Amino acid sequence: MSRYNSHTDNTPDQIYLGFGQRDQLDALIDSRAAVQAKAEATYWRLRLMAIESVMMAALVMGAGLAMKQGAALALRNAAIVGLGCLAVGVLTVGLAALTSRGLSRLAMHMRACRARRG
Repeated sequence: MSRYNSHTDNTPDQIYLGFGQRDQLDALIDSRAAVQAKAEATYWRLRLMAIESVMMAALVMGAGLAMKQGAALALRNAAIVGLGCLAVGVLTVGLAALTSRGLSRLAMHMRACRARRG
């Protein structure tokens, strides 16, 4: 009768934790955390853009109604402002991602050039 040993019976969804593998384990955890943080950051940026767009549209709608412009005109202006805010937010996030990717490529290229020199 054999005894179950959790250190030798690894399943695909478990990480084998042995002594002396601390650096590899830290690198694995850091890489998984970085992927998760990047996904959550993008989600929160998009959510914040949507909230800001709705808030700006509501403010314009409220201001238009307070100035007694008429519901149709106030709604039209609110839609224009809300869509404009959303478009600017998408452009800002897109340009920030593009700049980040470009800077990381430039840094990688600079490291490669330094390594070739000496």
